[in-house]
Amino acid sequence: MRIDELEFRSFGPFTGFKVVLPARDMDFHVIYGRNEAGKSSALRALKSLFFGIPHHTSDNFLHDSAKLRVAGRLRNSEGSGIALMRRKGTKNTLLDLNENPIDESVIKQLLSGVSEEMFEAFFGISHDTLSSGSQSILNEGGDVGRSLFSAGMGGVDVKNILLELENEANAIFLPKGQKQMLNKALNEYADIKKLLQSEALPGRKWLELNEELKKVSGERDELSKTIGAASREKNRLTRLMQALPDIALIEKATSELGELGDVVTVNEDFGKIRKKYTENLRIANDAEERSTAGIAKLKDNMNLITVPQDLLDQAETIEELHQRLGSYRKGLQDLGRLKGNIQQLDQDIEILVSEIGIIVKDRPNASLKAKIQDLGGRYQSLLDALKRSDLDIIKIETELAGLKKELQSLDVPGNISALKSALTRARKRGDLAATLEETKRSLIAEEKQVALDVDRLPLFTGTIEELESVSIPAPETIDRFEAEFQEIAAKIAGLDEKEKEAHADFETVGLKMETLRIEGAVPTEDDLVQARSRRDAGWSLVLRSWKGHEEIDEEAASFDSEDKLPRAYEKSVVNADEVSDRLRREADRVAQYASLAAWQAAIKQNLVNSEEIRKQLGSRLSALVSDWSEQWKPAGINPLTPKEMRSWIARHTAILQKTCKVRELRQACNVITRQLYEHKNELIACLKELGRETDENATFDALVDYCQMVVDNVEDISRRKIDLEKKANKLENEAKLLDRNHNNLKEEFTRWNSDWQNEIVDLGLKPETSPPQVYAVLSKIDELFKKKDDRKSFERRIYGINRDAEDFRADVKTVVEKISPELSDMPVEEVVSRLNISLGKAKTDSAMLADMKKRLIEQEEILNDAEETIRHAIKQLQLLCDQTGCGEYDGLEEVEKKSEHKKQLQEKISGAENRLLKIGGGMSITELVNEAKGVDADSLPVKITEIENQVAVMEVARSDIDQRIGGMQTILSQMDGSAKAADKADQAQQVLSFIRNCVERYVRLRMCSSMLNREIERYRSENQNPLLQRAGRIFSDLTLKSFSGLAAEFNDKDEPVIAGIRHSGEKIGVQGMSDGTRDQLFLALRIASLEKYLDANEPMPFIVDDILIRFDDDRASAALRVLSNLSQKTQVIFLTHHARLLELVQTSLFCESPTIYSL
Repeated sequence: MRIDELEFRSFGPFTGFKVVLPARDMDFHVIYGRNEAGKSSALRALKSLFFGIPHHTSDNFLHDSAKLRVAGRLRNSEGSGIALMRRKGTKNTLLDLNENPIDESVIKQLLSGVSEEMFEAFFGISHDTLSSGSQSILNEGGDVGRSLFSAGMGGVDVKNILLELENEANAIFLPKGQKQMLNKALNEYADIKKLLQSEALPGRKWLELNEELKKVSGERDELSKTIGAASREKNRLTRLMQALPDIALIEKATSELGELGDVVTVNEDFGKIRKKYTENLRIANDAEERSTAGIAKLKDNMNLITVPQDLLDQAETIEELHQRLGSYRKGLQDLGRLKGNIQQLDQDIEILVSEIGIIVKDRPNASLKAKIQDLGGRYQSLLDALKRSDLDIIKIETELAGLKKELQSLDVPGNISALKSALTRARKRGDLAATLEETKRSLIAEEKQVALDVDRLPLFTGTIEELESVSIPAPETIDRFEAEFQEIAAKIAGLDEKEKEAHADFETVGLKMETLRIEGAVPTEDDLVQARSRRDAGWSLVLRSWKGHEEIDEEAASFDSEDKLPRAYEKSVVNADEVSDRLRREADRVAQYASLAAWQAAIKQNLVNSEEIRKQLGSRLSALVSDWSEQWKPAGINPLTPKEMRSWIARHTAILQKTCKVRELRQACNVITRQLYEHKNELIACLKELGRETDENATFDALVDYCQMVVDNVEDISRRKIDLEKKANKLENEAKLLDRNHNNLKEEFTRWNSDWQNEIVDLGLKPETSPPQVYAVLSKIDELFKKKDDRKSFERRIYGINRDAEDFRADVKTVVEKISPELSDMPVEEVVSRLNISLGKAKTDSAMLADMKKRLIEQEEILNDAEETIRHAIKQLQLLCDQTGCGEYDGLEEVEKKSEHKKQLQEKISGAENRLLKIGGGMSITELVNEAKGVDADSLPVKITEIENQVAVMEVARSDIDQRIGGMQTILSQMDGSAKAADKADQAQQVLSFIRNCVERYVRLRMCSSMLNREIERYRSENQNPLLQRAGRIFSDLTLKSFSGLAAEFNDKDEPVIAGIRHSGEKIGVQGMSDGTRDQLFLALRIASLEKYLDANEPMPFIVDDILIRFDDDRASAALRVLSNLSQKTQVIFLTHHARLLELVQTSLFCESPTIYSL
């Protein structure tokens, strides 16, 4: 897609400004504007056309937001185009040029799905993005993958994004952390689980207190119902008290409406119409009065003016006479001067006749003068031609003798065509010697580098040939082993963490159990069973003793050796009851101790299970390590971790690539050496055929130079001989021609002399008179006849002046006799002046009279308009009277006031009814009025106050009940282990939900980081070679060949990084580059990435916003050339406010002039 036109109809500082961007092979356009000229607004307008004007915009300072418009003509690569316009709004903002809405899919299709963020990042570059991209490359240390990915994505700071992902993930969870969100939540959840296990339920007392709580709660509910009923009654009375004033207002207004009776309701514009026509009537009456007086005054003034019509009838004649008066006076003045001129001419003619010396009766005719002029002109040219002819003959004869002498001294060499062909074939392959030397240097350098890389390669000892034959696992195999190692490591780390927590919990449980034992022996259910068993055994002995059938003394002694059986039995009963009471009384301690004992047993079992899992993981890890080592056995390498071996493989691959290059260089050396040998032998053989000896041990370049010298020498001699022969033939022909010309000139001069004598004899001159002398005589004759002509002209002028004066006096006399005979005795000049003055006064009076007539007509028109307005106003006011039944239109104002009063009363009633509806709480106005009937308004505040007091008393009672309920709930909460357990369980679920969210966010962040790293590595592996090669060429151009290209090499961490290559082969990392050079590196990567995109996608305009601030003139020119090359693939729009860059664009870049617009 490209932009054919941009029109800023009303946007920012622009109004109706259009930019036309014609399509060319080099689609490069420049928009120039000084600071504050609107360059930034133009850039925002372009993006607004594509994606819409932002809701909050700073470009509405000249035009209102609703009037913002930017238009354009766009065209895709197939030539299909559309004209569209964008306005500011929330919907239907895309329009055609007639402001009809267009569906957004039209421009989305032209944009090929490119979003606003992608357009700004990928198809636009500014000084800020250039600097940040350059800094990002520096921050990355020139990392190949991240630098290429960053440039390909428009300059995003990949390292910062990855760092933010890492920091956010670490803020959620760290394996050994305590303060992270997920770590704290896990600890909190463990604490809640411990408390849940230690809670126990109370006994019978809780049930009794719970029943009492239900009873008191019932009492509170009954009291709340009573309070609610009282509050509703209070609200009803309050509603009536608020409604009574409006009910009274409605009754009063209704009464006043009845008193008004039948009042005509007039329209809202009745008053405006009445006032309008009343005012029109008043103004028209005033106008009628003024115009009548004005007409009378004008008629009186017109009667006072008298215009002399006979004088005006002669106006044209009088004005003509006044104009001729000047000529008349001037003619009288010229008479004396003309007579003096005639006297002077008579004297001049007498002198000229004496100087000529011959009698001249007639003026020489033009034919004779022309012949003399022609013959005189030929005279000097013939003399000059004869002299030149003599000199040319002598010169040619001298040159011809010299050429013949030189030709005799030249020696013609043999045929050199074979030598020239051999020399051409040798040079056709270029500078083979230099190429061979350069290739050898490259071969040595690459061999050293390969050997050095092999030595540096860890885990391997051997030759490069052995390294090439090494069999290594596939990348998928390494990925699989790395994933399995990471899985086992993660599981072992999880076991370590769990065991650490379990040991800590075991110590905590033991301390708590020991604390309970220190506080006193904790009775258990087993203790109660034993006590009751002893009691039952004693009771059995007592029963047997009481029956007397058995001898139990020995058993009784065995039962209790200290006391007798009754006392011993009593002790066993007391002991059983005491154990039972303690179990009930110390139920919390009993339950807590039992819970701790169960928890301790569970921990022991978990540790046993964990140890079993650890053994399984250890076995699996050993098998995996063995399998991993087995994968590398064919290579004879004891491998490190998969991650480290991946880096090893990358270095191994790089070494193999360099090895291939070494083979290519070695083969190139052999080919060039063979070619040099063949060409050298061929040249030596050709020289021998020409009889030229040479040193066979000379270098190839020296031999080529010598052969060229031989060829040049032979060709120079041959060319010289041919040139000399041509020149000699030419000079011989010229000598013959000069002889013929010389003879012709002599004959022509003889003919001229005869013609000349014949012509000058007719003038009465001697035959030997020269042309200059004849010219002088002819000049004086011409002057003589010119003075005679001037004398005749002066005589005619005098005659004309006298004739014009007589005519003028006669015309004046005729006019005077017609209109002013009394002036006939005055001088002509005075008569004409007086007549002209009288004519001016007559014209002024005539104009004044005409103006008064015009004003009289205007006043009569004003009078007619006023009378028409009066009739129309009276008619309209009468119509208003008819509508309202008013007899006179003076009473219309009173009708209007009554109608307005009626409307006000109706509005009061309507407003009061609306307020009643709001107060009524759903009741109709009629229901509310009926409810208010018979209500004593004065007693309402008293009743409301009584109800409020009753409610206050009941609220106090309810508050007492609430306190009782609160006390019982507090006791129950202290006793209610089940409630605590429920609360803790609910709290545990909340914490568990928070843990789940944290885990999901943590996993998402880790996956994003991993996916981004994988995508960067994939982008590097797919694009490293082509992008670095293309970017290297662009970088070389941008740096004026200071660098020959770009390459990837390994840093101290065995990571591939970008380096610039000097022509000497030296590699410069990004840390060693200047800020400007890094800017140029990033620009090269951006353009190379953009070109790759354009090769497979629809072109999009590339917007370049003043990126050359830190470039010097030479590198700025180079950058502009690079951008112009890019414009052959897509449209490039370059914006700048630097006049110097504009000069560079205009003077040094393009084969065709770019489009330049100034804002």
